[in-house]
Amino acid sequence: MTIEDMLQRRKDPPKDTPSLNIFFLVDNTAPATYLSAVAMEELQGNQENFLRREIRAHVHGKLMSLFLSPPGSHIAGLNVLGSDFLRDCQLWTDYSRSECTLSNNPRLPPSTYTNPST
Repeated sequence: MTIEDMLQRRKDPPKDTPSLNIFFLVDNTAPATYLSAVAMEELQGNQENFLRREIRAHVHGKLMSLFLSPPGSHIAGLNVLGSDFLRDCQLWTDYSRSECTLSNNPRLPPSTYTNPST
């Protein structure tokens, strides 16, 4: 499984529901999960028309709140997967193989990412 599959919005979304593959920085010290303005725009439309700074969406099968990364902060422009998602996960890192595996949903296979540059 590739990283593109790792955090898909839903496994099999209905045809009329938008689905995005979003790359996240994993931060177990962040209290919430944040989306960049670019990702939020893809989900909500034009940035000037953001109706909310928070949306509800599925991340790898888990319905949760996603917040806009605060402009001017150290995470501005980043997609951050926070502890609100990670608290229900198992995360393994195999440094010798440059591999990271994340599992949070028994109905979905674990997602593994291997760094191609090693």
